[in-house]
Amino acid sequence: YVNPYTAQAVGSLAEMERFKTWSKKLHSSALQGNGWRWLIELAASWMLVMLATGITMAWPRSRAQGGPGWRALLPHGGRGRASWRAWHVTVGVLMSGLLLVVLVTGLTWSRQAGDNFRAAQEALGQASPKWPKDLRRGGGGKQSPEPGSHASLQTIFDTARAEIDKAGGPSLPLQMTPPKGENGVWRVDSLVGNQPGLRLTLGLDAHTGRLIYRSGWDELPLLAQATAVGIPFHRAEFGAWNQVVLALAALAAMFAVVSGVVMWWQRRPNGRLAVPAITVRQVRAVPVWLWLLTLAMGFALPVFGASLAVLVSFEGLGAVWRLRRLPSVAA
Repeated sequence: YVNPYTAQAVGSLAEMERFKTWSKKLHSSALQGNGWRWLIELAASWMLVMLATGITMAWPRSRAQGGPGWRALLPHGGRGRASWRAWHVTVGVLMSGLLLVVLVTGLTWSRQAGDNFRAAQEALGQASPKWPKDLRRGGGGKQSPEPGSHASLQTIFDTARAEIDKAGGPSLPLQMTPPKGENGVWRVDSLVGNQPGLRLTLGLDAHTGRLIYRSGWDELPLLAQATAVGIPFHRAEFGAWNQVVLALAALAAMFAVVSGVVMWWQRRPNGRLAVPAITVRQVRAVPVWLWLLTLAMGFALPVFGASLAVLVSFEGLGAVWRLRRLPSVAA
């Protein structure tokens, strides 16, 4: 920290002592370093599975009770476990859309799943336009002055500000990157913050100040636009309403976990975990499309795929152990 009147340092603060930085690291890696980012990705991936399976179980049951599927949204009477289940279903279904958006927008810039998402964007032609590596002076098609003449910083700024004004963001701050080398160009980016629609990247000839490259919101493919909006939404950068909405989503997720544990505790036999064993009959009853969907999810979400492989391995070992015990039990 520097005194603005004397330009003397009056204090210092380590980056991790800032609450915003601390909370960001807590959210992304549980404060365990980047090597533990997989832990958050694991939770988000399995939460997608829990959302899908929860809705799948809730909706048909409501219809089977003689009413439309939306009755699952209405908590009904009952005490104990029945009451917990009713609120668990209602809160889960009502908040499922919001939770889905939060999970997906987070996974798009995670480490493992995010890499796959970006690769898919590139393959589908939906990635954000990249800064041209061969962009150099004279790129506007007109003859540039001889080396040695340069546009003033004020000229570069005025040209960039005029383009920003035309895009509708006159108050946006600019980030100006000077050219590298004699044939380099100025790069100017608008710092949009919570206004992704005003995103703009400009390339200006360092010798003439002429605009030779422009990439804005309209140049973004649809998926890139969705990402540009989704990430700031996930970070609650759109203001107080955004923070309130995400706080409700977080509370809903916490309630789903707590109510799920309570229902399990009330139902389990004394002294047992009451984890149901998967039977061969149940495995054979799984439709082919669900197997294919699971494989696709395992590929798209590598952390989920690895954890699912571990789970399946344990289930297989458990099944073998139970089969080996059968003869001795029969005897």
